[in-house]
Amino acid sequence: NTFNDNGVGSEPDNTNYDAFGLGEIPISYFYGPPTHFYTKYDTNGAAYYDYELTKQTYQDVKDAGFNIAIYNGELDYSTQENIRIAGICEELGLKFIGHNPHYATHADRVKAIKDAFGDSETYIGEYQADEPNESTFPQHAEFTREFLKEMPDKEVYINLFPMYANTTQTGSLNYEDHVKNYIDLVNTKSVSFDYYGLKGDHELRYTYFQNLDLVRMNTLRA
Repeated sequence: NTFNDNGVGSEPDNTNYDAFGLGEIPISYFYGPPTHFYTKYDTNGAAYYDYELTKQTYQDVKDAGFNIAIYNGELDYSTQENIRIAGICEELGLKFIGHNPHYATHADRVKAIKDAFGDSETYIGEYQADEPNESTFPQHAEFTREFLKEMPDKEVYINLFPMYANTTQTGSLNYEDHVKNYIDLVNTKSVSFDYYGLKGDHELRYTYFQNLDLVRMNTLRA
């Protein structure tokens, strides 16, 4: 790869932005749909997930232009519910990123995920963390290594802070170090970051493309 005087990288000929193997640009959201969208109650007041309402909820996701559904279980992160939602996504032609956090060890979690989804073409990865502090990078790295060793065709999804986050939030000396250290240590196949361009006072942030370029530059160097 080559870099100009401003540090902006040129794309190598083999650049592949299709980290999830979709054959198209991955488009998803953060975060939802919440389970109360498709929860109903029987005559005894017991809650249950309605199949048709669930399917319509995820049809709405697809109709909105998304091709990946990221699971938000609210209070239900059971692997069984992940399996149910993945099945509905398969029916609708959506890909699915699951969230199965409630296991004692990384090895137990990876085994349960592999048993449930190892052969699935719909399940493409596992949600791991949102806006992690650098102090937690080692534990995310451990899970990522274990996960990708067992399921190299899938991905671990972690979403980083934007460049306007402060050092207390990131746990890093500066934002570029945060990104570099994430790439070097955690080493997921893709890098995701959030960026809220419209602030609560209706003012705009203007550093999105700077943020994008900094992340891109460091991924090209990796």
